Amino acid sequence: MPPCTWLVAAAALLLAACVEPSSGRGLLVTESLAGTAIVVAVDKQGVPPRRLLGVRTASGRNVEVRVRGPAYEQIQSLTTGTPIELTGGWMHAEVLPGTPAAPSDYFAAGTLKVTGPPPSPAPSSGGSGVAGGGGGGVASAAAAPRKPKLSYNQLVSKDITAIFIPISGVTSPGVACPNTALPLSTVAAVKRAVFQELSPRAATVGGTYNRCSYNTSRLTIANSLVAPLVELPCNGTTDSNQTWSMNTCEYSDFNGYADAADAVLRSRGINLDAYMHKIYLLPPGPCAFVGLGYVGCDGTYECRVWIGADFWATPNAMTHEIGHNLYLAHAGAYSNGVFDEYGDMSCTMGYCCSDRCPNTPHAWQLGWITVQEVDGTTIAPGQTLSFTINSQAVSRQSGLRVTGLNGSDPMFVGYRTKAGGDANAPNSIVGFFNAPGRLHIYTAPINNTFDSKVTDWKGSLASAGSTWTHPTAGLVVRLKSASVSAAVVTLCRKAGPETLASCQAGLDNDCNGKPGMHVPVQLLRTLPLAVLVLCLGACPALVRGSSTTSLLGTAIVVAVNRPGGPSQTLLGVKTDAGQRMQVRTSIDVSAAAPGLVTGTRLLLRGEIKRRPPGRFNPHPSQYFLADSIRITDLEALPPAAGDLPPPPPALTTDSPPPTPPAGSGTPPALPPAGSNNLQPPPVMSRPPPPGGDALQAPPPAGDHSSNQQGIAMKSEGCLVAEPPPGRLAQPLLTASKLLPASQDVRVVFIPIAAVDSSGDACLYTAPPLASVDAVKRSVFEELSPRTPTVGGTFNRCSYNTSRLTMTNSLVAPLVELPCSGASPGYALAADEVLRQRGVDLDAYSHRVYLLPPSACNFVGLGYVGCSPSECRVWIGADFWTTPNAMVHELGHNLFLAHAGAISSAGVFDEYADRTGSMGYCCEDRCPNTPHAWQLGWVTAQQISAAALQPGQTVTATLSSQALRPSSALRITDLPGSDPLFVGYRTRAGGDAAADANLAGRAAAPGRLHIYTAPIASEQDPMVTTWWAALDGPGQAWEPLPASEAGTAGTAARQDAAGLVLRLVRATRSAAVVSLCRRAGPESLESCLSGRDDDCDGLAGGLDPDCRAFRTPVPARIRRPRRAVPRRRVG
Repeated sequence: MPPCTWLVAAAALLLAACVEPSSGRGLLVTESLAGTAIVVAVDKQGVPPRRLLGVRTASGRNVEVRVRGPAYEQIQSLTTGTPIELTGGWMHAEVLPGTPAAPSDYFAAGTLKVTGPPPSPAPSSGGSGVAGGGGGGVASAAAAPRKPKLSYNQLVSKDITAIFIPISGVTSPGVACPNTALPLSTVAAVKRAVFQELSPRAATVGGTYNRCSYNTSRLTIANSLVAPLVELPCNGTTDSNQTWSMNTCEYSDFNGYADAADAVLRSRGINLDAYMHKIYLLPPGPCAFVGLGYVGCDGTYECRVWIGADFWATPNAMTHEIGHNLYLAHAGAYSNGVFDEYGDMSCTMGYCCSDRCPNTPHAWQLGWITVQEVDGTTIAPGQTLSFTINSQAVSRQSGLRVTGLNGSDPMFVGYRTKAGGDANAPNSIVGFFNAPGRLHIYTAPINNTFDSKVTDWKGSLASAGSTWTHPTAGLVVRLKSASVSAAVVTLCRKAGPETLASCQAGLDNDCNGKPGMHVPVQLLRTLPLAVLVLCLGACPALVRGSSTTSLLGTAIVVAVNRPGGPSQTLLGVKTDAGQRMQVRTSIDVSAAAPGLVTGTRLLLRGEIKRRPPGRFNPHPSQYFLADSIRITDLEALPPAAGDLPPPPPALTTDSPPPTPPAGSGTPPALPPAGSNNLQPPPVMSRPPPPGGDALQAPPPAGDHSSNQQGIAMKSEGCLVAEPPPGRLAQPLLTASKLLPASQDVRVVFIPIAAVDSSGDACLYTAPPLASVDAVKRSVFEELSPRTPTVGGTFNRCSYNTSRLTMTNSLVAPLVELPCSGASPGYALAADEVLRQRGVDLDAYSHRVYLLPPSACNFVGLGYVGCSPSECRVWIGADFWTTPNAMVHELGHNLFLAHAGAISSAGVFDEYADRTGSMGYCCEDRCPNTPHAWQLGWVTAQQISAAALQPGQTVTATLSSQALRPSSALRITDLPGSDPLFVGYRTRAGGDAAADANLAGRAAAPGRLHIYTAPIASEQDPMVTTWWAALDGPGQAWEPLPASEAGTAGTAARQDAAGLVLRLVRATRSAAVVSLCRRAGPESLESCLSGRDDDCDGLAGGLDPDCRAFRTPVPARIRRPRRAVPRRRVG
């Protein structure tokens, strides 16, 4: 290449802001690119949201743009249709195996410039005062301020015209493309999930828009369409001449599916121009997201949404992505001090998959509601304003917006009840049990309909007298009273403690809800201090007595997993009389009863609380409020006065779950430095599993004679001490034996529908979203050998040692239950129905209950551990055909805890390990290495860190966990840390569908993963922690330096014996790793002895640091030659 061409290439790479090497191959040309922005929101469960950028050029070409640095930050404020200009260079995308040979181009941008304004009309405001009877006036004991005005926005769209396009990738009719599967839902199920007319009593996309907008933005059968199934080939070319494939999920791929599907539908005579929004429903394959959606649509070209395979029949997923089309950003909230952009569960733009309306600021942005608006600067200190706020479910005039908050974003207050568009909303949004509703508080910088800004949920109030205080403006929001239709709310600005002047003026300086006092000032001066305190409202609390009783029984520990939410654990007790009772407590259960699992005997002290019949359950129930919990070996409890009375006539678990105590969702802290909870399990041998290695018992302690010259590596699965010779303890191979119940994972899957006496779905429920046949295809490997299944995961990941098959398990026929009953919950009622049908439930170790669409909006629940007679799992309505959801919950039954990691913000996330089935739903993969070891599925080579000599390097060959059970390394005796696990993962066996996070990019043979875990035995449900992954030869991982020892989440890595773990080389079947203990910088002794004191992978004389110790060789002195006299010849 000529030198000038190199200069052009270098300049373009600088403009591209160092595009990642794995994503680009070659540079074609350097130039500017202008057009209108296409901003795509990417929503994937368990992963922070991100945005992709495309540009629609003047010629109509759709170009992918990749940006870094400040230009990427600019994308966050862009909306589709904004004119932009970029500078950078054209690049070739990577060509992956199995895809067409011609690569796709993308534009690598270094700078981004907005060249024109997006549409931004200002909000409209009415005059002062409130029209109509329900909006609320202003009342105050002090001088009345200006009355609030009404504020509203332009309606985003009168008709939500949408076409829903189901897609399947096939090689021939009925045969799915490689690495994909046929759709999990039918077109008929999609129609029922979309159209309110077909499912009037259940949550639907149309119902959400129609009800939440008060029929101002309608989506109906008349204006929208669910198209027939579109079958596409496995690869092709987009309208912009870019290649696409069903094997990958890049920008050109999902746009290619859309272009190809559009062409098929046009050939069938469908007028696509009649629909503003096009929703493409993708088949199972590499696109493992919930959905993608254009952020904003100006109507000048198509407005697209893509929905992942597991969410075809999930109304909230589609409503969320169409919301992006309508200029809505996400609805966030703070969790453990970190902002979560999906964290607002009161809004359809938060986490999937609960059905609910947009939150108050988003509903105002869409033009669906009119809010009362008041300027906070006009509220005088100590002054109280009162507002009546209608329920957002029953009136368009239903919110409050407060501006002028000392530079903070405007505050929104909204009231939500279980009605209208929120009829199916979770109780956390609309109130628990008999509460009439819930008041929610937000801040949001939104100014108009087209202002795509993230909202921030601040809190909610449910009981009269509860308050929330703005942190900077000093405004106190108080819920005075609430009904099913409206709430009375007050605003007060703090002015400090009460004074004689404030009492006389009737002000409320401390904003405690008790303004002034009704006593003449002359009398005020003569009152005793105690009476004065009472008059000012500081009344002592009343203490009610309670009767304490005892409860003895067997623990039922239930793990609760919600989409995107923190994990939660519920506790129940099964008494010796067979009565099941929910337990609530504010104490730390993990500290009071460490190692608690289902089946543990418990003794509790506390009080029995009774619930009266509620709105949705006409039967009374009760729970146990515990003030002490301890593990006991008692088998009987002597009767005592005040002990547990006989069971009531009816117990039910149909009631919604209790509000978790504050902080109950906080994930467990990492072990503190200096702690080591692990007691090594006994070393044992076992016969080799099918295709596995035979393990030999360790040599007698102290017999290290064979190590004098190192250990020869004769086969995979051996540890090798590299030269120089040194004394190294013989590595011990450990194996945890299988649980007795896990050699055959015998499961009955029980699909449930809730129907009334007429056969229709119960109120606030809907018919199941998937058929029993679809469940069978998701469960049994025999029916779907080429796609992920529950059975396939257990069979392949366990190397056929823990099998789930059609022979030992069953998917039962649909069980129809009444809307309520006297039996204790769905599970026992369904059990009774199946027993009446002759099903032998005792033949199955695990019972998995598949729940219909209802208030149970979780992914799943599962007993943590199993007693001989109690092993249950519940799966939410959206996840009947999601294998990973069922594998995850069954994992809890098998004593597995969650698989976590430290987030980029330094906060531990209990689901964040993407390499294990116990992390976030819904990607299909095997358990991570420590969990596979706990289950007895893999054998770990074990070595004590104390046995490693400083500067000595030990290597180990680890088989791929997908191919052989001898595939792990376990390092114990790490000061201040739990044992370290190392595992190698490739795309094969149970990990055949793994993504790049697990097995590396397509060109990489695999990926080495590093964890810590305090697991000590098979029945030890401890959370694992993923730390890092290595996928390139020479890459190394080591504990953090001492300078970083105080940062969040580093306790498990501090001072881990100075170990350095290095990936030496890797293939698709195995990886060679080295382990070295750092001894300091290289020295003359280490260089001469061949050690690697600095653990940089270069031992002895191979290390450049050893050059400093080489003695220079003196130059040879040449001696002059003596002249030799010539002999004369002749």
